[in-house]
Amino acid sequence: MISTLETQVKEDIEFLKELDKRTCKVHVCSAGFYQGLIELDCDHDKRITEAELSQVLETVERRDDLVIYPTTTNSGFSVSFQISKGTKSVPSVKAEKERVLTFSEMQLPKEHNFQTLSKYFLSERNKKLMKWYDFEIDPRMRDRVNYQY
Repeated sequence: MISTLETQVKEDIEFLKELDKRTCKVHVCSAGFYQGLIELDCDHDKRITEAELSQVLETVERRDDLVIYPTTTNSGFSVSFQISKGTKSVPSVKAEKERVLTFSEMQLPKEHNFQTLSKYFLSERNKKLMKWYDFEIDPRMRDRVNYQY
């Protein structure tokens, strides 16, 4: 079967979202002061394989609508990474953003950590895409300590 660009785009996003279902649980607070707050919890027992991580990183590098950046999950107690998809047709239009994958550092294969992924999220290409899609670029993004509490 010949894969068209549209088919490849759909398959890439489906792969990332399916992996996200395994690595991350989304909780929305339904009452009280934090009603509507979205909290992401990564299941540290569900590890990402080397092949999956390679596919994730190759997809991010190949696509101009995906960015990767460090964040926290598990109520701020877990250094994590998020991949989001941006949609923006012209510079003057505010971008639409969609989280497609979140995983914690503890879910990475043993050979990988914050430092090994930093070459992807700190790359000039990734930072330009983050700027294009209106993501806040934290000048302290290179420091792991900013994501651990």
